[in-house]
Amino acid sequence: MKSILVLSAALCLTGMQARADNAAPTFTLNADEAPDPQPWSDPASFSYTKDKGSKAAIAADLAGRLDWALGPTTANTGFARLVAHRNTAAGSQTENYAAEAGLHFEQNTAPRGSTDPDDFKNAYYLFHDLSLAYVYETNFDDEADGCDATPRPAACVRSHQSSLRLKWTLQPYHYGWDTAPSFLDGAPTAASPAVAYAFGPLLTLFADDLVDAKAKNGLKPKGVVSGAAASLNLTLSPKILDYRFVFRASVQQTEAFQRPASRKTGFAGDSTLTKVSLDYDFGLRSFDAGPGWSPSIGISYVKGDDPLHGKLNRQETVFGVKLSYKSK
Repeated sequence: MKSILVLSAALCLTGMQARADNAAPTFTLNADEAPDPQPWSDPASFSYTKDKGSKAAIAADLAGRLDWALGPTTANTGFARLVAHRNTAAGSQTENYAAEAGLHFEQNTAPRGSTDPDDFKNAYYLFHDLSLAYVYETNFDDEADGCDATPRPAACVRSHQSSLRLKWTLQPYHYGWDTAPSFLDGAPTAASPAVAYAFGPLLTLFADDLVDAKAKNGLKPKGVVSGAAASLNLTLSPKILDYRFVFRASVQQTEAFQRPASRKTGFAGDSTLTKVSLDYDFGLRSFDAGPGWSPSIGISYVKGDDPLHGKLNRQETVFGVKLSYKSK
């Protein structure tokens, strides 16, 4: 398995070195890892809470991505991405970081060589992200059972682990699945409907090879977990005066096809994650497609498990500032 991961890394690096033009790269900032940020992608978020008699807590979800063209006439790109998920609240502890590199490529059913806009309007699209990531994660054990006390009980041991993760993410698309006219060509527009919408499915196939971990209770986690994560994502956005409310909802189901016995505790065989959020955008809107910063403030509710990002037994409501960015 390690030889496959090494080969995949070599392919990614070879593809990224194949850049054939001098077009400026595109930088985006949000909270998701889907191929290209979409209207239903969560913005990057940060929150700080301090209740009387309790510790202060922060929560942050960030994903910064840099794309560059692989040729002067292709939509295919190489990309690099840094991801951080951090939550210090007792019972919701998360610390997960990743550095990722890969290739983004696109397919469609339009006739080859066609220049008729209707052919592309009626076509079906499939977007791919093939990537290799180095992932660093902290294991928080029994945080709900007094491990947040000061001084920290000696029995509450935190350990760290790192892995190489190969991912292939697929995103199908057809005209009419959203009202963002920039989805295909990136053309900015000031026009947008009174109620904008977008939805889209995602499928991610993954293989996570643990390369470093500490033993716990005499058992050292090791080996490869492989599986798939499928999600359905929806956004509704009505205009309110000059700005927008944005309602986002998603359901993700993760299934592990293969799990070594030593990793079954930290990686469930199947898990479900539900996310719902309501934000008020008061800058450039994702549906208006223009470049620049798009600030918002809102509330998010998360319930379930996301083992790929170290979020287990999660049920939380977070209110905070959110931000997305696109350089062009």
